[in-house]
Amino acid sequence: HVYGTGLGDLPGVLLDRADLEKLYVHILNGALFALVLQLLDQRQWLQDPRVELFYAGDHPDFFTPFFALPAEMLLADDFNAKIRDRLTNEVHLTFNNRDFDPQSPQIQQRLQECLPVLLGDADVAQLFGSCAGREIYVIATGPTLEQHFERLAAIRQRAERPLFICVDTAYRPLREHGIVPDLVVSIDQRIGFRHLPFDTSDGITLVYLPMSDPQVLKAWKGKRYGGYSASPI
Repeated sequence: HVYGTGLGDLPGVLLDRADLEKLYVHILNGALFALVLQLLDQRQWLQDPRVELFYAGDHPDFFTPFFALPAEMLLADDFNAKIRDRLTNEVHLTFNNRDFDPQSPQIQQRLQECLPVLLGDADVAQLFGSCAGREIYVIATGPTLEQHFERLAAIRQRAERPLFICVDTAYRPLREHGIVPDLVVSIDQRIGFRHLPFDTSDGITLVYLPMSDPQVLKAWKGKRYGGYSASPI
């Protein structure tokens, strides 16, 4: 099973195998495939009786064994996006399931670098129960966030409003649309100044885990609270 047609090179190479009985080619972007057909002759593999052509989205899940063309994974259209996501998860499965060793030098170094900051900051437990009874908006990133900037900005201006808690990757787009969160939560060690610009962070609370970048933490102007997860790290 080949996901994505590319320029037809991979199907052609696979069909050179004498013992290949069937080749199922799943289109990930119909418009892109139509354009390739106009520009390049694809008859060499399309006319082979062993080939069956599908739209990936016509099936509820992906098939194995498979090869997914990386470029077409990026260009998959909306109809085929669900299968694209399933393929991406499968390709990353080994990485996602591997053990993250708390004793690795990189992790130990980051923990040591962050320790002085962590010991000097407040404990996140001090926030527990501090807003009892108040409505809270937890703001994440994703396509739906872009549809709600105007509404969030209007709600933020109310005299009595919900508490705004956002994830670190939502902080910058919120600020760019004039929305100031009350509290930012950051747990990813790869979050940097690009995600958390500190220039106008006065009065904004930052909650973080010990794998956070200590330089980003030190630059933050608002109150900082350290926390821990259930991870062995």
